[in-house]
Amino acid sequence: MLLDQMRSLAAAVLCALLLVTIGCLSPLTSPHREYKDPWKNPNWYIGTVDNNGSRDQSITLGESGNPRISYSNNMTGATYLKYAYNDGNHWVIEIVEAIGSNSPSIKLDSFGRPCIAYGSSDGEAVKFALKDGDAWRIETVGECYAHVPISVSLALDGSDTPHISYVDYLKQQLKYAVHEGGTWHIDTVTSSEVDNPTAIAVDSKDNPCISYVSESGEGIKTAIWNGSHWEKSTIDRDASECRYNDIAVDPNDIIYVAYSCSKGLKIATCLAFGWEVETIDDKSIDEVSIALDSSGDPHILYVEDSYNGGALKYAWRDNSKWNTEVIYTEDERRVYVMDPSIAVSPPGLPYVTYYNYREGSLKYAYRLTPPR
Repeated sequence: MLLDQMRSLAAAVLCALLLVTIGCLSPLTSPHREYKDPWKNPNWYIGTVDNNGSRDQSITLGESGNPRISYSNNMTGATYLKYAYNDGNHWVIEIVEAIGSNSPSIKLDSFGRPCIAYGSSDGEAVKFALKDGDAWRIETVGECYAHVPISVSLALDGSDTPHISYVDYLKQQLKYAVHEGGTWHIDTVTSSEVDNPTAIAVDSKDNPCISYVSESGEGIKTAIWNGSHWEKSTIDRDASECRYNDIAVDPNDIIYVAYSCSKGLKIATCLAFGWEVETIDDKSIDEVSIALDSSGDPHILYVEDSYNGGALKYAWRDNSKWNTEVIYTEDERRVYVMDPSIAVSPPGLPYVTYYNYREGSLKYAYRLTPPR
């Protein structure tokens, strides 16, 4: 009798211990599995442009400061190229082309018309779209046959001539395309092994300046057209660690290249004696985007290492001093942010877009006051 009672008591204790153990391991009760509410910087407004977005987008600003965004949009399994603008009250969204697209890059010409360069999602072509009146004119710039996403970047010069840099991934070549005389002319900038991404800007003489990544041990590089040939230089030789990059040129033809690596967010400035490199943030950084204000000062949007916890961050230079702040972070500092893009209004107000992977949405944010 006593033995039976002891057995029953032991069974009850074992069951209780088992339940406690299961409870401790449960993802619903474990303190290590609690998800925190997203943290948003109170100095920033954050909203949603499209609840069905994609990770590829680009932003620019109209004369009145209203944002214009080109982006890839997932709809029932298909990927469309879309264009969104804010009329002051709400977002107006248009389908530019109802086929797959990636890496769209948007600029406005001198008439305020949106121009978008992008790659087809099958990786077989680079295209250019211009909105003329109510219709979009679409041209094929060049064929790639890469069958993988293509990195594409667009710049417009003072005559509204489009300049495009892109990576022919199958051949691992950096290509440059310019529209002159009613046709597209394509030049191979380098035949050495090149990886995504690439970025392009033009100087005051309408010469293209391109930043890119070399896989042949030469790291972050630039190619600048001097009127007769490409002048190439190396900024950072740490090819295994430095990848994401973006480029901008100020009114005095000073070139800035922002790039990221495991050693931090860096910016390189092209001076008379060569490249001067500064480290802005010593965290491990992913994607970056750069824009200049009316004074020529750079503003950078970037993602701190999202694989090990991080944030969507913003850096700006004020009187030769770099400042940084977090815009958004969530889930114990693990972010779901991809493909950031930045534009800056003449008063120095930053406007940004990014893709929220958890929500599957295209987000839009701006600082409520200029950072100065």
